Amino acid sequence: MEEGKYRRWDVIVKVVGGLGILITFFWGTFIYYETKDHDFKKDFFSNQIKIYIESSEVASKISLATNLKASEIVNARQRFWELYYGSFNIITDSTVNSSMIDYGNILALLEKGEIKNIDTLQYYSLALSDACRESLGKSWDVPLLSRKGRYNHLYILK
Repeated sequence: MEEGKYRRWDVIVKVVGGLGILITFFWGTFIYYETKDHDFKKDFFSNQIKIYIESSEVASKISLATNLKASEIVNARQRFWELYYGSFNIITDSTVNSSMIDYGNILALLEKGEIKNIDTLQYYSLALSDACRESLGKSWDVPLLSRKGRYNHLYILK
């Protein structure tokens, strides 16, 4: 009788130990993939912030220029087009991408001399920055105040 009791306990301990090993394995695997996913998102969103900030700064610098041919502005325009055709497209959502395209279209018209009023870029610069701001708010799940519509008076296309 005693031996049967020990055998049962032996089986129970082995089953519980085996379950503990399985639970530990699956929990560790779950945590590993969750951490890996979190690290990927963290890197992606960190790069997104950097590119959004740089794009907004470059757009702002160009839109405030008094002369598109000044060397500093020529460099800013070159950087804008590098972002436009490059890394910006990797990390943007459709709203930000649309704002970047709108800004690029107006900048191209200015560069060709088809429109003369550089102030027009200020509106598109603000729209781009706002789109970036909203996208970051969604990405980071942080409520950010919208400025949309507060700068419509700047839209002067001549």
